[in-house]
Amino acid sequence: MKEVFVLTSFSELGLGAALVTALAAGNITSPTKIQALAIPEILAGKDLLGQAPTGTGKTLAYLLPLFQRLDGELEQAITELDAKIAEC
Repeated sequence: MKEVFVLTSFSELGLGAALVTALAAGNITSPTKIQALAIPEILAGKDLLGQAPTGTGKTLAYLLPLFQRLDGELEQAITELDAKIAEC
């Protein structure tokens, strides 16, 4: 039986608009198979072991969720800082 795989967009995988925009600026507009399979799992906090040929985007598959998390933590820190400044 042949495997059917439908590529999706980076935003459908759960990545934020800032990352999707940055990827598009680098002419990266759709995820590879390894990215589409790995990104949602990593964003969900699951451990993952993936194997794919060289040049298929494995590095982005694990870095994009990391960037997403760091961006969220930065936004939270800024919000908390803004609240403390407003208290002064």
